[in-house]
Amino acid sequence: MGLPSASSMEALELCPGRHLACQGIEDTRTKDTTFGDRVHFVLCEMANGNAAHRDIDESVNSAAIDLWKKGNDLVEWWKQANEITDCSELIERRLLLSSRDGVPLMTGQGDRIVISRDHALIIDYKSLPGDVSDSKDNGQLRSLVALVGHSYDAVFTITGAIIQRMTGKPEPVVYRGEEIDAAIDWSERVAIAAMDPNAPRNPGEKQCKWCRFKPNCPEANAKAVAVVERLGPVDLVTHKIASLAPDRLAQLFDQVTFAQTILKTAREEIEKRVDAESIPGLERGEGSKTSEVSDMGALFSRLRDKYGIDDARFVRGATISKKEIKAMIKEWNQEMSGAALDKACATLLVGIVTEKLKRGSVGRVNAEVRDGGGRA
Repeated sequence: MGLPSASSMEALELCPGRHLACQGIEDTRTKDTTFGDRVHFVLCEMANGNAAHRDIDESVNSAAIDLWKKGNDLVEWWKQANEITDCSELIERRLLLSSRDGVPLMTGQGDRIVISRDHALIIDYKSLPGDVSDSKDNGQLRSLVALVGHSYDAVFTITGAIIQRMTGKPEPVVYRGEEIDAAIDWSERVAIAAMDPNAPRNPGEKQCKWCRFKPNCPEANAKAVAVVERLGPVDLVTHKIASLAPDRLAQLFDQVTFAQTILKTAREEIEKRVDAESIPGLERGEGSKTSEVSDMGALFSRLRDKYGIDDARFVRGATISKKEIKAMIKEWNQEMSGAALDKACATLLVGIVTEKLKRGSVGRVNAEVRDGGGRA
């Protein structure tokens, strides 16, 4: 039976029963998780001195280089702030948290841990955009603090930070003495609760998001159904929603968001299984074809010869992606990649790009911003 992992501790605090429920269920790889794995592999290669290593996907390299530079900047800041001249680094080192009587409780792997005498720095890389708890509230980071504090008795001050792409400078949080002990106590408590065979399952958006048991979870499915039933019969749903008061809509927001998560999972399961087995009353249709021009040169020649279209008019009607622009730049300079390639592309596009603003998604108001207590 596997131990709880630092990466799942935030969700396990909310739903202790998900750990044992997920045992034996294979982790389904998505496009996002595969991208993250490849970014972390390049980061690991760079940390081990293989700076020349590159992924075949330039977006992976760009993400890794951006995170690595931010990480290096943070390490330098940490060294200066603590007057550190000599330190060692642990790259993706797996650590173990045990109880006081030696029983293994939790395991975790820090992306980058820097140690110098009684100080330590923990960096957790996030390769994709999205909602991530701040460093001071992040359960995974708190668990990593517990692992480092437990594994290195001489360390009395631990700085931790989340480094995420397409965000501003990381905001480190510092744990000292009793705060490290509190992180260890919290991790022990959550891990012990998760290993209880009778641990309850409490569905919710955050704890269900990456849960492998979600498609089979009675509690999650019941909660999703309850949201629909609470609104009433299907033929009255639209009418009822339109007549709901604003405060009632606010109350329903979290429940509806959660129900969408469960229903999306159900749809994905149907899509997967209808191809592998017979599902009564369901079948996959023939689908539709999509096409794209594979030879733009030939198309231009035909338009010119048959309809007199000149190159200026043809260019106005053509579109090109930034990915293709970067590919052409690399054909000219194979060594260019990462931030340098991004900058070269951006320089080419100065003054000739029309930007469109997409509407933001609806979410809960940030209490700190609303109350005027945002960070300086």
